[in-house]
Formats: sequence, C-alpha cells, structure tokens
Amino acid sequence: MGPIGNAFQRGRERQQARVAVATANEQLTDREHQILALAAEGRTSVAIAHAIDASPRTVSKHLEHVYRKLGVQNRSAAVHMLG
Repeated sequence: MGPIGNAFQRGRERQQARVAVATANEQLTDREHQILALAAEGRTSVAIAHAIDASPRTVSKHLEHVYRKLGVQNRSAAVHMLG
C-alpha cells in the first residue's frame, strides 16, 4: 500500500476509534459521567467520594467500570478519550 492508501487507512482507523468512543460514552451511566468529570478536574478518588457522598472504594469501582467500557487502563486515558 502506498502513501495515499496508508493515509486512507489511518483515516478509517480514526473514524472507527471515534465511533467506538461515542458508543462507549453512551454506555456510561450518569454517575460514571459525574465521577469522570470530577476526575477530569484532577480530583482524587477521596475528593470525588466527598463530593458525591460516597466511599472512595465506590468511586474506584465506578472508575474501573468506566475504564472497561472505554477500553482504557487508567484515569488519564479515560479523561483523554472523552476530552
């Protein structure tokens, strides 16, 4: 495949990634969106827990679900995916 073919392939891959993120974003619950938004502000799990009146362990579990749904491994990647 030449340079033009490679460019088209990259374009298709970017479009597929955008569709995957949009689909995963729709799968997030309101609470998961809320927690991810607070994480995007740079808050720790403890600070998020205080803000939403939950335990830090509950926040961690919600974040684990977000990571799984978005197909990422950590908080930074999750925030970047929805950025």
